[in-house]
Amino acid sequence: MRFFPFAERDTVLLSLPVAPIGGKMMVVRSMVRGLKLVCVEPKSDPLASLQLPDGDATYGEYQEEIKLASFTPMQMSTILDILILSKNFGR
Repeated sequence: MRFFPFAERDTVLLSLPVAPIGGKMMVVRSMVRGLKLVCVEPKSDPLASLQLPDGDATYGEYQEEIKLASFTPMQMSTILDILILSKNFGR
């Protein structure tokens, strides 16, 4: 657990299913280190599920700094596609 330099109450994002080991480890890390675990539905665009601080926030902004998030390859591809489109087309 020393590999990740977390402070107690840091925020981590769980966007993976909990059944496979990756999701389980996010839960274990948060319990052992006293982290705040933000859970979103494990779908292709997990950042769309985050509760944004206000209607003026842009995609991927969240009211707290997320110290760790794990994504599947499909999730990462979707996130990058959305960010590239928004940068190139002002979406």
